[in-house]
Amino acid sequence: MLKIVLVKLTPERPPNLDDVARARHRTTALMVKEPAKVVNRDISAVLISGLDGRRVSREAEAGAWTVFDQALLIHNPDRNDFWDINIVLLRRFLATFFVTSDRIYMKGVLDTVRVIDNPNRTP
Repeated sequence: MLKIVLVKLTPERPPNLDDVARARHRTTALMVKEPAKVVNRDISAVLISGLDGRRVSREAEAGAWTVFDQALLIHNPDRNDFWDINIVLLRRFLATFFVTSDRIYMKGVLDTVRVIDNPNRTP
């Protein structure tokens, strides 16, 4: 699953990317019904198209499922836009054979993200 969300914020409320990234680890559902055990999580600072961002990753085990969840959180202070680009990958049974390739694939997709400013865009 790939999800892209753009939120337009009021000038009085710029986001704190570190707080948003930490909250994401605590609150984002993992899309499975079974209780999930988080086995790996990481937050790192990134620069995307000259904008401040955070890469958030989490891996969990839930019953027979292995869940890989990675996101880019990007803030554009000029427009006070907040981008959340999220990839979730679910595997069953033989997931351990694909862990490395799944991580590389998700990282590769997020590494292609660029924010392009279009001054003529519609509101």
